[in-house]
Amino acid sequence: MLIPPHSRLKNKLRKLMGLPTPTADTRVAVWKAHKLLYVRIPKCGNSSIIGSIEGAEIGRVPRCDISVISDNWITFSFVRNPWDRLVSTYRSKLSPDNKSPEQQALDLQRFRDAGMRLRPDMSFTDFCEVVCDTPDDRTEKHLRSQSILLMDQETPIVAHIGKVERIQDDWNALMRHAALSAPIMHLNKTVHRHYSTYFTDNRMVNLVGDRYANDIRNFNYDFESQ
Repeated sequence: MLIPPHSRLKNKLRKLMGLPTPTADTRVAVWKAHKLLYVRIPKCGNSSIIGSIEGAEIGRVPRCDISVISDNWITFSFVRNPWDRLVSTYRSKLSPDNKSPEQQALDLQRFRDAGMRLRPDMSFTDFCEVVCDTPDDRTEKHLRSQSILLMDQETPIVAHIGKVERIQDDWNALMRHAALSAPIMHLNKTVHRHYSTYFTDNRMVNLVGDRYANDIRNFNYDFESQ
């Protein structure tokens, strides 16, 4: 578990005041040498981002501490179009084309452990129905909304939010800000046709749009046909 020094001090003060210590509930990667903190959002280029700069420490920190981290640190994350992210999750976790039977069984068990009724022969439409019927507090991490991980009411908990759709440009801008020259790698990429082709009618488009309405509003996304 990663607990920055300022968090340890705050935790001591909380104990002295009889206040509960917050749960380290936010998945992060930290590069101490560069004073970088990255909030990891599943299916948003995690492997590529973490693999692009050597020395990442992986762990969790209390969400409430990220927005108040010292000004000389750079905090960032990346987001993705919610419709595209859902297709990528379906393809990488439920499609037999991308997994061995053993790995697919492990992935499905993680969803079931979270209380989600998923099965390996599920159509994309049935998958969407289950996802959209499951609120964030009862869903698996790959299907949780990005806003619940990155926003404190209307305010982002990180200083910089890039988009997967323009990852090259946004990554380059981040590296200039951090005075680094690490090129972005492209690792663990799920290959699938354009996400819009998976949605066969407007009902499914709107259903997913309603489920991830906060992501659409907060990160300025739209459903785009191929």
